[in-house]
Amino acid sequence: PSQRFNINPSKENVLEGTNGTILIIPKECILDAQGAIYTKNVQVELAEALSLEQMLLSNLTTTSNGKLLETGGMTYLDFKANGEKLSIDKSKPIYIEIPTKKRKSGMMAYKGVRDEIGNMNWIEPKPLEQFLVPVDLKLLDFLPEGFETEVNASMPFRNYKVATKELVDSLYYSL
Repeated sequence: PSQRFNINPSKENVLEGTNGTILIIPKECILDAQGAIYTKNVQVELAEALSLEQMLLSNLTTTSNGKLLETGGMTYLDFKANGEKLSIDKSKPIYIEIPTKKRKSGMMAYKGVRDEIGNMNWIEPKPLEQFLVPVDLKLLDFLPEGFETEVNASMPFRNYKVATKELVDSLYYSL
C-alpha cells in the first residue's frame, strides 16, 4: 500500500515509511515539467516492499534482463502537485535508506520498469553509497554555533569555575 506525505520542498524534509524506509529530501531538489525548482506543497507517494509477501502482492520480481537478483528491499517513489508529475534534480539527489538485514557488498540500486504485461525489470544499476557507520554520540557536537563560547564567557557558574563538556551539554539540553 502507498503512503502519502505532504511536504514543503523549499525546506529539507525527512520522511519515514511505516516499514522503516527513510527519505531525506534536500530543499529545492524538486523540479516541475519545465525543469524549474518547484516551491509549492508537494505530495510524496511512497510504497515499501521489504518482505517477500509485499513483493509478491505488488508483482515485483527480482530479475534484471533475465538474470536473478538478490534484494534488500524495494520502494516506489513519486512526486506530484495538482496532478502534475514532478521530478528530482539530479544534482541534488534524494537519500534513501532501506532497512535490511541482508547487507552484502556489491549491492546496487536499480530502476524498475514494467513491461506491457506488468512484469518488473530492474535496469540501470548504480553502486550504493557506503552504509552508515555507527559513531559514538559523545563524539558528535549538536551545539549551536557560539553556544560553548557564550557559556565559557559566563563562567563561573554555580560550583563550576571552568565550563566542562558535561556542563555545556547539560545547559544546552536543559533549554
